[in-house]
Amino acid sequence: GRGKKPSLDEAGWRRLWRRHRRWRSTVSSLRSGKRSSTGGVAGESREVGVASLQARPDNVETRLLKYEKEFVDALLENFDDRIQNHRVALLLRKVFDFRRMPLAKTPTEHNLLLNWGDAELTELRNTYFPELSVESSKDEALTMRIYVRENQELFFQNKDTKDPSKGRFLALAGPGSIFEKLFSGSDVCSKPIPDILHVADYMISFMWQSCNGERAASHINLVKSRGRVLVNDETFDCIVFNTYNLPELHETNLDPIIKRWQ
Repeated sequence: GRGKKPSLDEAGWRRLWRRHRRWRSTVSSLRSGKRSSTGGVAGESREVGVASLQARPDNVETRLLKYEKEFVDALLENFDDRIQNHRVALLLRKVFDFRRMPLAKTPTEHNLLLNWGDAELTELRNTYFPELSVESSKDEALTMRIYVRENQELFFQNKDTKDPSKGRFLALAGPGSIFEKLFSGSDVCSKPIPDILHVADYMISFMWQSCNGERAASHINLVKSRGRVLVNDETFDCIVFNTYNLPELHETNLDPIIKRWQ
């Protein structure tokens, strides 16, 4: 019960009393500064030796990096097999990733650039863009690559605008980028390239990250109300596409729409 003392026999009380006396004796010795059994003054610190290290201090960083490398190697093992990329993504990267292209003005790299990505572009056309001409698309792609090679210095930007020493990168999209320039007019390259820009537009709008898929799924759930349960797939795809890509209602000029409807 509350406040009840533990029961001890006579021998237990004697042991407890001896411990108490030893504790009081130790406290008194510390307060009075008496010498301890080791020959020193209680409370006084002395150097009794130096512990040897198995490894020198300058090797600690090396050892830690070695342990970290083992963990990283385990994570990266078969990484490409676990993270799947769609075939279309690999094809588009080959055709439009100028950072991987041989853009140096040497005979060897020029010969590589002439047919760079042609096989992947043919597969893209046959699978996704049957309305386009294969030869026309290849010719326009070459025109695009030559333009980027000749004007690549226009599209290099500093990684850190406040610290140029961090290096530069070739901007593919965004302000001052390659695709912004290519889409700015039909007279950018030596001739118009509408077919390859049509494929590029598909590439730029492609949803790469998993978060994009989650956003699309959330939008689909909002669109698919009870009244649209029986809508066929093609109509539903059109509704989702329009509601996702069209401007907001307050940003839309309704006069042409009303006129056409009337």
